Amino acid sequence: MPLHELFEEANRQLVICNACRYCEGYCPVWPALERRRHLTPGDVAHLANLCHDCNDCLTACMYSAPHEFELNPPQIFSKLRTDTYDRYVWPRVGQVRSTRALVGTALSLAVAVLLLAFRLALHPHAPKGSPYGFIPHDALIAVALVPVVWGLIIMTIASLHYWRDIGGSWSELAHPVTWMNALSDGARLKHMSGGGPGCDYPGDSPNNLRKYFHLTLVAGFGLCFASTTVAAIEEEFLNRIPPYPIISAPVLLGLFGGAGMLVGCLGLLRLQQRRNLEATTPRMSAADRVLVWTLIALAGTGVLTTVLRSTSAYAAILLIHLATVVTCFAIAPYTKFAHFVYRSMSIYKDRLEAAPRN
Repeated sequence: MPLHELFEEANRQLVICNACRYCEGYCPVWPALERRRHLTPGDVAHLANLCHDCNDCLTACMYSAPHEFELNPPQIFSKLRTDTYDRYVWPRVGQVRSTRALVGTALSLAVAVLLLAFRLALHPHAPKGSPYGFIPHDALIAVALVPVVWGLIIMTIASLHYWRDIGGSWSELAHPVTWMNALSDGARLKHMSGGGPGCDYPGDSPNNLRKYFHLTLVAGFGLCFASTTVAAIEEEFLNRIPPYPIISAPVLLGLFGGAGMLVGCLGLLRLQQRRNLEATTPRMSAADRVLVWTLIALAGTGVLTTVLRSTSAYAAILLIHLATVVTCFAIAPYTKFAHFVYRSMSIYKDRLEAAPRN
């Protein structure tokens, strides 16, 4: 659907919603809508990314199909979020033949770089189970740093363009207390509760399964990040190089983090298979699956590197894991992984707008 038609349909539905206001207590989308008398494309993008896709509004709506108004806010918001993911990254996904081609190219380049580093810089006398037996420290940092910096630059530029389009000013970005509150709301998934009882996801009865699996995934990702951070501190400041013993902070944090990511991903995957397809779009469903399976590959190969580090399979699984990590960072701005950036900006803006009212 062309952007102007998408905006017109979103505007039609949201004008009716703003007149009804039955869903006002479900999430911050509806109070934010009430504060707007004339919607702009930036407004509808902001509301779409403020939405946490709990589906409660669709279940409660008296004007959804078969009513002649045919309201479906979750579906129109899904279309708008998809447009957000495409529009603000560079190069735009629409300029590439397909997302699949982009992912395949990034994966191939990552594997090629890692294999080249393996062939040219082998360390035969490194400790058993150490990654530096296959890729030297400096080469490993260089290979990992390029996609990380690339992803951060792309997402920073995208978020600033998004902030400008949703009506934010540069001076409004300098509110640290509001940022802390907004990030706390996002980390706790405060708005994924449907006003209290939980999401109508995957069915029409409220429950908190989606929220709990999502929190498990986020907590696992955080533990994995902590594992990497602690390992870097031990190596750089305490001169302790891997392999680390099983009973050590880097290993335990990594194992528990990887397990948490796997539990969260598998739970979300199961819920996605049972969700109401009328509340989303085929493209958003595909993006959800790609993200979950990517995180499963990331966590699964990470756990296997620890479990198999004393076996002959360690070299192969390590290279696969490193290729997965590099690829994930390289393609992150072009996948649904970037949704947390736009959603965080919208939560922050909503906090700013609601502050005088509070």
